[in-house]
Amino acid sequence: MITPTAEQCERAIDEAIAEVRAKFAQALEDDRDGGNVFVVLGKTFRVDQARQLLTDVHDDPGAWTQHQGRRTLSVARRVDRGTLSLFVGSNRFVTAETAFLAFADIVTGKKLRNWANIPGVLNLFAVEGLLFPEQDIAIRVTAARLLETGDETDLHAVLPPLHTGWDPLHDLLAPETEAEYRLRPSECLNQQSWPDYLMRLLGEVLPDTTGKPSTTGTADDAWRLFRTHTPKLEQYVRDHLFARLARAIADADDQHVLLHPPADR
Repeated sequence: MITPTAEQCERAIDEAIAEVRAKFAQALEDDRDGGNVFVVLGKTFRVDQARQLLTDVHDDPGAWTQHQGRRTLSVARRVDRGTLSLFVGSNRFVTAETAFLAFADIVTGKKLRNWANIPGVLNLFAVEGLLFPEQDIAIRVTAARLLETGDETDLHAVLPPLHTGWDPLHDLLAPETEAEYRLRPSECLNQQSWPDYLMRLLGEVLPDTTGKPSTTGTADDAWRLFRTHTPKLEQYVRDHLFARLARAIADADDQHVLLHPPADR
């Protein structure tokens, strides 16, 4: 295959994410039987319409229910609550490497590896930005920063609270719900604010920018300052995520891409 450039990698991922978002948005509102199901990237997904989540949970008896006329994952049994915790709460796990390898497979057109991780990647990089567009670039910058520093921490543990931080329907949970699943807001481990995080992230990735991060401004000031540097932040992502992706694809020689090829070890 012809090795893509960083810009071509970025465009391929943008197009894939746009397709996921369009199909997710349609499935979110489709109240027909099976309307919450869609196929993308060669995989069938089901949307939890009440929680606004993308899942790969099969339509098995007992796995799904209705809440105010919308299809949603059941939490009646412990196994159901454990399943839900894969998408919200404690068992979400997406490292920068996980996202990188998924992006590599998308760009090269190969069958996606590690299917169990794909809903988490798409909830983070597609659905979160659809629901909260202002957080989209910060998520990408964070992934690029972790790749640059070789940090293998779960992205959910680094980022401030996300839509998937806890169960939006936690008021419906039974009192005996397992605390280790962290389905309630009070059980969320990451309580830092987005404005504080944005200022810290900006200082890390663009330390020489004009308009230094401030600890005394308002939340709106923090968001405004971060947006001011969007072109530079996008270039940072291009340099540390998509350029690295293009190099890894070239090094893979039409095989599955690795973040750390054997020669690097």
